[in-house]
Amino acid sequence: MQLDGIQLQLVTWMMKPVSSTYRTPAHHHSFYEMGMVASGEATWMVDGHRGVRLRKGEAIVIAPERLHSENAAMPTCFCWVGFQSPNEILKGIPVQERIPLGSWAAGVQSIIAALRGENSRRPPEHELRVQLLLADLLLLLKRAAAGTPFPEDAPESYDRMESARLYLERNATEKMTIEQVARYHGLSLAHFEILFLRRFGCAPKQYQHQCRLRRIEGSIRAGIRSPKLLAAEHGFRDAAYFCRWFKKQTGSTPSSYLV
Repeated sequence: MQLDGIQLQLVTWMMKPVSSTYRTPAHHHSFYEMGMVASGEATWMVDGHRGVRLRKGEAIVIAPERLHSENAAMPTCFCWVGFQSPNEILKGIPVQERIPLGSWAAGVQSIIAALRGENSRRPPEHELRVQLLLADLLLLLKRAAAGTPFPEDAPESYDRMESARLYLERNATEKMTIEQVARYHGLSLAHFEILFLRRFGCAPKQYQHQCRLRRIEGSIRAGIRSPKLLAAEHGFRDAAYFCRWFKKQTGSTPSSYLV
């Protein structure tokens, strides 16, 4: 299954609550494996000797063919997600190192829960949803590894399109292209525009304009009508360009708008 030039395939998934000491024999396989500790703590022994100790809300990605085992003691709950993926999607994700998920932990867990549901029920279009979920999972791991803070107003259960909508809303005054928003959310521009339109009924550029206009209306209601001041406050390069943009959106000039 292909997604924006990235091929991902779910291999296996398991969530294991440990009620006593648990240890897997050292093994290796031909696919990537992500392990996450949901509660308690566990240790991944990599190459048979180097222990990577994980506590609640931490994860590890093991590369193919690396010898490893998992050790845990009660009470611990941890999971594995096995997947096949080209190396380029893993850029920025430390492999065989502990990844503190921080504020992204809840989002990662929600994706793992969704993968569990897809893997057990296998409803229609199961494979496509698995591809999207795996791409989201790796995107969140990459942000956690980079130390990017989780947006305060984002939903706890990660939703890529809702995250993109909020991202556009929060950054409505910045000089930010839709292509940059798409790239931040792990999508090509064309695929992002299709998904956004399907979800919200308007193009992302149109939504960005709506968000900008709402902020400008707030400033006008507060008594600011100078095109120069409005342009500076809302991230436009100059007053002339702002006036042209504003009239195109509203059919009116800033000085006569809402009068």
